[in-house]
Amino acid sequence: MTTEVLHLADRDTDSFQRERLVVDVVCAGDSLTGWNNDGPMAHWPYPCYPQFLQESCRPLGLRIANGGIAGEISHNGIAQVRDYLELFPNARYFVIGYGTNDLGMADICSNLRDEHFADELHPNEAGAKIIAEEIVKVLRTVHAG
Repeated sequence: MTTEVLHLADRDTDSFQRERLVVDVVCAGDSLTGWNNDGPMAHWPYPCYPQFLQESCRPLGLRIANGGIAGEISHNGIAQVRDYLELFPNARYFVIGYGTNDLGMADICSNLRDEHFADELHPNEAGAKIIAEEIVKVLRTVHAG
């Protein structure tokens, strides 16, 4: 089994169509989650937490899909999640991350400081790792149960 993050930008490929059926965790959200509408990951302007979440979830045997879309707004989130429920029919967990402007009120982001940001909104690599660490704490709990 491949343990790389499955990216929404690859949804038109044969490999995506096969691998989407073995995804356990779907990350949906805005640019803090992914830049899937902004070209291949190597060209994304900032790192995103799903790549670090995949690394942390390897021991749990969980496969991550990154459905983040740069510029996505909370209002569109319900439709996006509905699409992902169909696209990833065997996923057991969904991580929903919208509302970048609400960062100061989110439990995950309360662990981030100024030095964890690449710009005024987007985490740098250290910040993305912190977000992944907080999410995997929850996944370990619910996955073990």
